[in-house]
Amino acid sequence: GHESGKLGSFLSKVLKLSFSELQFRFLQFQQLGLVPEIIARLLPIVVQPYTGDVTLVADVRASDWPRLLQNPSPEMLSVAIARGTAMAYPKLDEIRHHCLIEATLQRCIDRLVKRSRRRPSPDSNSGSGAFAGLGRR
Repeated sequence: GHESGKLGSFLSKVLKLSFSELQFRFLQFQQLGLVPEIIARLLPIVVQPYTGDVTLVADVRASDWPRLLQNPSPEMLSVAIARGTAMAYPKLDEIRHHCLIEATLQRCIDRLVKRSRRRPSPDSNSGSGAFAGLGRR
């Protein structure tokens, strides 16, 4: 119960601190010229936070790699748009379902929070309720 919440909070803080330290060290290595340029360009895309957004990544063929860091020609843009469109449309139902599930879970959490505020938790001295930390982000 209460102890597992403290442990989860502690582990979350340790993970955040560790990730922050890794980012800092990566920046140091990058400034010293010890990180290959391709990794320096791609890593920020991989480690960006993905809260609230959906990122679709196109299938990149081996023949695409030499052209990825060039200014695209109109033909390259047309091909990329067509491939991206063909890849994205099949995912729309999946994205819609994920959004419906997320909205349903949020409504359930909101109901639990509202219910816990009406009836204070017996093991809570502050009267904040068992689900006080689960409110909207």
